[in-house]
Amino acid sequence: MIIRNRETQTETVRNQTVNALSVKAFLINSSGTPVSTDIDWSQVSVKIVLNRNGMQDIIMQDDLKKLGLASTVDTLAQYAFSTGTKTINSNLGSLIGFTIPFGGHINLKDNDFLFVEVTCLQNLYSSSAISATSYIETKLVKSVGYETFIPQIQSKVIQASESTRKFDLGDNVKRTVILNYDKTDFQNNVIDNLTITSDRYNENLTFADLVMAKVNSYGKQLFDTANSDLSANMQEDQCFVISDFHQHFNAMELDLKFQSAQVTASNNVIVYWTYRTDMTIIDKANRLQQKHAQKAIEAIPAKQTK
Repeated sequence: MIIRNRETQTETVRNQTVNALSVKAFLINSSGTPVSTDIDWSQVSVKIVLNRNGMQDIIMQDDLKKLGLASTVDTLAQYAFSTGTKTINSNLGSLIGFTIPFGGHINLKDNDFLFVEVTCLQNLYSSSAISATSYIETKLVKSVGYETFIPQIQSKVIQASESTRKFDLGDNVKRTVILNYDKTDFQNNVIDNLTITSDRYNENLTFADLVMAKVNSYGKQLFDTANSDLSANMQEDQCFVISDFHQHFNAMELDLKFQSAQVTASNNVIVYWTYRTDMTIIDKANRLQQKHAQKAIEAIPAKQTK
């Protein structure tokens, strides 16, 4: 689906299995030449809703800065949100993009469908000269797997000047990220201390713990335009991955203590991946697994005997 400046586009997707949303921006000036410019992804909003049996589940509904940055923290793909955006030149224009994982598969069968709505506001591009010719492309990513739950991505905003706050994220939490938009280094820390409690994991993390976990993640090495090789320099920011998809928590709470003077309005957000499920979804997944397992057994050649 292609969305241009100051446009809203929608699409309905049926009869496939998907597990993510791919987002790409193509930057082109009026003469058709690729350009490099900053993109304000907060100017793009996306809404994805699963419609099934007369019921609706919101998979995600937020701006692409929250959703995309939370999906790419400490990976190479975070370059899409860096100041002085690095782009890939192609015959279609300068390309920049990322993927937002759902955290699980959605099997669309029968009358099921996903409704996707994307809106681009007028301040998406830092250069008005490319607004008329550049565009965003979104695409649901096809996958192979069993649907065992309905994934949902949610967020909670940390209010300005807060000194302490407890966030109840609830059950079925699969990934948790704390975002910060206004810090470019590890000075003037926003978070002093973070206490995690849940059904199976309890931990207290200082700001130094969070920084070292980021450094040791190894993934955060961005392209250096001055060198042909990958840069070994860490891009310092105060975005932290608290838990990832290989983990699963119930009754999860985050108790945060802040440097209140560093907590500015709308610049600190918690984004987390959760889900809901029921016996109908689980039973269907189990039946499919058993069916495919039986087919795999039947495909094994019979033992040859003399």
